[in-house]
Amino acid sequence: MALAMGLVSTAAVGAAMTGLRPIVEVGFEDFLTACMDPLVNQAAKLRYMLGGQVSVPMVVYTFGGGGLNAGPQHSQSFVSWFAQVPGLKVVLPATPSDAFLMTKAAVRDNNPVIVLLSKKLIGTVGELYADESNLDSKLDTAYVTDKGDDITLLAFGAMVSVAIEARTKLAE
Repeated sequence: MALAMGLVSTAAVGAAMTGLRPIVEVGFEDFLTACMDPLVNQAAKLRYMLGGQVSVPMVVYTFGGGGLNAGPQHSQSFVSWFAQVPGLKVVLPATPSDAFLMTKAAVRDNNPVIVLLSKKLIGTVGELYADESNLDSKLDTAYVTDKGDDITLLAFGAMVSVAIEARTKLAE
């Protein structure tokens, strides 16, 4: 499995360099460790190593995190690892609408992007807020759900709904 994941990721880097926009789905985020060299040492750096002569527009889509009894080898989250890699973009959808819009934006981006979906969001439902104004959403912009004067709650991914719930309770 590890060899296969590494080969698929390496093939995706090559495909992206030739002008394609590959999307690689990795079953569990835990398996990304088998893809570290092609993702971290190739996809994220090639554009800069080659002076912008190539881009690597590829998407790696996976899910991870704990809380659903998938065991210790299928419940890890590596967002902090990947967020530290220059040249690699990492997004964490908080809602079904986010998953759609962020994945669409990731496919359009000229950089390698990892879309990390929390397993807790699988099977959730929600309104899809897709109209002409947000179909071209950017990956480098956070959104604010509410503005306050006293405290700031910051969250990403599946924790956004938890933060909104906490805000509601604190407001009471």
